[in-house]
Amino acid sequence: MSQSVISITDDILSEMNEQPSLFSFIQVLRLPYVKVDEHNRCVHWSDSFLDIVDLAHVDLQNKTMVQLANKTEVLRCINHVLAEARQLYIASRGQYDQDETLINVTVMPEWEREQVVYYILLEDLSGQRKFEQLLLFYDQMENVSRISASVAHEIRNPLSMIRGIFQLAQRTNNVDKYAKTVISEIDRTNLLLEEFVSLSRRKRSKSWQSPLLLIESFTGVMQSECTLCGVAFKAVLSRSYAVCYIDETILKQVMLNLLRRAMETYDHTRVNGFLHIKMDLIGEWVNIEMIDNGGDLSQQTLKPKRNMSLCKKMIEENGGTLLIRSEMNIGTKVTIQFPVLV
Repeated sequence: MSQSVISITDDILSEMNEQPSLFSFIQVLRLPYVKVDEHNRCVHWSDSFLDIVDLAHVDLQNKTMVQLANKTEVLRCINHVLAEARQLYIASRGQYDQDETLINVTVMPEWEREQVVYYILLEDLSGQRKFEQLLLFYDQMENVSRISASVAHEIRNPLSMIRGIFQLAQRTNNVDKYAKTVISEIDRTNLLLEEFVSLSRRKRSKSWQSPLLLIESFTGVMQSECTLCGVAFKAVLSRSYAVCYIDETILKQVMLNLLRRAMETYDHTRVNGFLHIKMDLIGEWVNIEMIDNGGDLSQQTLKPKRNMSLCKKMIEENGGTLLIRSEMNIGTKVTIQFPVLV
């Protein structure tokens, strides 16, 4: 052990002014905690613990964790982890994950004064999650702003066609003849606008979703962006009834980031550029691939790389994986996988 480590340890022990124990380390490190006795009563706690669970000192006095569990979902989660630790007499861990709140819960048994006590430690990651969500939303709005030009271009085409049809109908005095064509163009425009609007929604929540329907819901926007950039777009999606427990907004945002990254790597003097989307079912996983023949991802600047790191983290939070393989003068293949409901 180095001299510096020994010095730091000695400083901590001297600050404790007692035989080192779990409680001493918790106090020195100022961890959010509550101490529970063998009868499940709260006997000691920190102000930081109260801040996280949104309670006052009087709420914990002479109360058991079972009684507190009825107050909030967070306390119910804490009590569940505590019950597991008491049953097995081992350190137990759990996590409360709901909306923007993310709290890690650790329960550690300790032998003190001839009785077993339990220390419940909390790690509040909600602030970090909110910051990451803010970054993601900023990136989402940046992507939406970027593709708005291609969407406007796509909308102009059916509007021009509808205008021409009505001019023709005036000359022939036969509106009914062109009614189906007009309705078809209006429906296509409405679908494209709905796809575009769905990409700007901020609300996040996990639910059982069909990856096939999600990808199909914004292929029109991707097609528009590729057309504007002179890149051939192709989607090969295997028909499947598989569903995954994922966040719809996250998947769309990741796909938009990948689309944007792909378009930025192209040298627009290059011909025969392409972007292919594939989706199929491999065992108990849905496999989504985005393949392009643009530039090497490693040559991109820091910001796109940061965005990709954030996308990878969000995919993993949804139980999936994201793998990127990029080669100079060949292109990039991005593979996203999610477990499906079996």
